[in-house]
Parts: sequence; C-alpha cells; structure tokens
Amino acid sequence: PSSFLLVRPVQMGPRHLYLSLTRPQHHLPFLPLLLLLISLSLTLAVPTASDFERASAVQKLVPMTDGHNDLPGAYRSFSNDAVQHVDLDSDSVPFQTTIPRLHAGEVGAQFWSVFVGCDRQGKDAVRATLEQIDTVLKLARRWPNTFEMAYTSADIHKSFKSGKIASLLGMEGAHQIDASMGALRMMYRLGVRYMTLTHTCNNPIADSCANGCADAVDCRKGQCVSGQCTEPQTEGLTSFGKLAVKEMNRLGMLVDISHVTPQAMKQALAVSDAPVIFSHSSAKALCNNERNVPTDVLPLIQRNNGVVMVTFVDSFISCGKTNATLDTVVDHIDFIVKGSCPEWKQDCNPNNEFKGIGASHVGYGSDFDGATMPKGLETPGKYLYLTAELFRRGYSEAEVKGIVGENIIRVLREAEEVSSTLSDVFPQEEVIFPHRPPCRLNH
Repeated sequence: PSSFLLVRPVQMGPRHLYLSLTRPQHHLPFLPLLLLLISLSLTLAVPTASDFERASAVQKLVPMTDGHNDLPGAYRSFSNDAVQHVDLDSDSVPFQTTIPRLHAGEVGAQFWSVFVGCDRQGKDAVRATLEQIDTVLKLARRWPNTFEMAYTSADIHKSFKSGKIASLLGMEGAHQIDASMGALRMMYRLGVRYMTLTHTCNNPIADSCANGCADAVDCRKGQCVSGQCTEPQTEGLTSFGKLAVKEMNRLGMLVDISHVTPQAMKQALAVSDAPVIFSHSSAKALCNNERNVPTDVLPLIQRNNGVVMVTFVDSFISCGKTNATLDTVVDHIDFIVKGSCPEWKQDCNPNNEFKGIGASHVGYGSDFDGATMPKGLETPGKYLYLTAELFRRGYSEAEVKGIVGENIIRVLREAEEVSSTLSDVFPQEEVIFPHRPPCRLNH
C-alpha cells in the first residue's frame, strides 16, 4: 500500500545505528530489507536517545572526572614541553586529547599525569617532574577560559560551576621524589594531589608489578639486568614506604596503587588512614594483566572507601580475548560493581563467590595520550557514549553520578578531612640514601 514505510539507516556511528522512515518507490522488493532492519533496530544493544540525554544531564550536574591523562607527556615528546604554539584548539594536533574533544565529552575535571620514565630514577627525575608540572601550569595559562588549576575537592566544584575544566596533578611513580620526604612535600605544595607508589620500576617506597629497575639498588632480591630484576620482589611496601603513605595522609595527597604488586596494594590499604585509589586499572578477573586489580583486593578497596578508576587501555581490558571496545570497558565496571561476567569471559567469577563492591567505588581512569584506546572510546570526545552505556545497562542516576565524578571527589574530600585531623603531626623526617654511584652523594 502507498502508506507502507521503509526503515533505512541514515548514519552509522562507532556503536549506534540511526534510523529514518521513508516511502519506498517499489514496495515488495524492499520487504526483506525492511524486516531485517526492524529486527536489527530492536535487537541492537545500544544506548537510546534517552540514554544520551540522561548522560548529558548528569555530566552537566556532576564534574565528569578522569583519573589519568598523559597529555603533559605527549607535549614532552612532541614539542619538548613547549605549549604556546601547539594549537590544542584544533583536532589536527597528534594528540588524543584536544580542547574540542574535551568539550564534546563534557569533561569537568582532569587529573593530568606528570610522569617521567624510570630511566630517570636516581638521576634527574625530580627536575623532569617539575618540568611536567610546569607544562600543566602553562596549559592553564595558555587557555585560561578552558583550564583552571584545582587543589581541593571544593576547587573542582568551583571550576566546574564557572564552566572550566578543573585541572589537578597526579604524579605517576615515587621514583619522582628520589627517596625524599622533603621532595614529596614540595610536590604537594606545587599541586600534586596523588602519587602512584611505583611506575614500572621498583623504588625505595614499593615493589612494582613490572619488577623493573634502573640500578642494582632497585632489586631488593636478584640483580638488575637490562632494566629488569632477575628475581620477584617480596617486600611490597617498604618500611620507608609505610612512612611515606602516612606522610601522604598528613598532607592530604591521595595514595595511588596502580602499578604496584598485589602485596604492596594490600599493605598500602592496611596502612593508609585515608581512602586509596587505583588511578587507572581494571579488573584482573577479566584480563589477567599485572596492571589490573586482583579480585581479592577489591573488597579491601570497598572497606577502605576508596575507588578503582577503570582504565580504557586496550591491552589492559581485553588481553586479546575480544576486540576491545567501549563495551569492554563497561564490562569491567560491571564486574567490579556487581561481580557479573561478560559473554567473552564467562569463567571470571568461579562459583559466583565475588558479589561486587558497588557503584560507589568505581570511576573513570582513561590513560588518554598514554596508550592505544578501544573502539568507540578513541578520544575524550566519546565520554558521553560511555556514560550513556551505563544508563543502557540499568545503572541508576545516583550510581552514574558517582561513577562519572562524585566517587573520586568524595575520596579527595575524605583525604582532606583526614589531613585536617593530622594538622598537629610534625612532618616525617626519615632520611635514606639509596646507593646510586656515581650520580648520588650519601649526604
């Protein structure tokens, strides 16, 4: 009949099929295609327009906070830390992160990673860290209408209300303080609000899950050969490291346990008086990568009232078991929150023993500009797709608000509250001198 309508695809996004209705010129030949497309539109597991509206509404109310972005390091590689003439206003720059993409993804707050490599341990790591901090400060100066430095949980809300992206600093490895409590305190003064206890190398504070080394002193067991210790490390958090965690509590600096060994994770959670974070890690039960969180550690994060900021890194979320996509990221969130297993990893929770730790202990920790990203989450411009997928999977508005930002902001606020109770405690003055000839004096 002349009123017969054909459903046709008019746009295919990375994960979404948009449909329109038109009158066909020839009715019957299109009937099989019509039936196929109607079936496809009814069965595709994709967020609806309503899911996107809800996602945008939440991200306009709550600062969407990402726990880890390596843009400062990308500047170091691309322009030797020069910011002024690198046009971040344009998507033509060779970065995953640009200002248009941050706005498209409705990013409200960002922890910028001020990272330097383990090859600098015991050499110029502190200087290079200062230069990375300087890069972020220059970003805020170069684009003052977009970025604003933030140092407290209250600052995040202040910047967000003014329409700017609250910019915080995360230092990715204790090798960047060169075994110095004084350097730790000065990093805090400069704005660092979390420190990852290790990167890929062991250091005087903790053992790294990668068991890397810069010098012999970094191997508490075995020898340092070609940047790797020849034996597994078993100390976890050192005695100096336990004092450093206490000093971080006193300062109000978050303890980040991405990159450390499971033993060090558990020890840090036991020692810390404030909530602890994983700034960019996913679930080891789904992807057996050393960088991910073991299932038996997850309840300890819940007990500590901390948060796992789920990373998007392709190799950390799929382990080659499936083609990594945005859905894979949400599969990790589902496991951490509910203990549920995706179709591609149905054996992730033997006997259904792990029940999940709830949505109050999860956040976003992308690692943009530091790794290959999954399909559908190639840039920060895709954050709304991620939040919409949470709604499609049945998360409540309160749960989504927590995941996109409220959880990590709460953790920072609670760390500040712990710090306020320790205001009368004198700074730690423990001094150690790792043996690193000829670059280091023992005084």
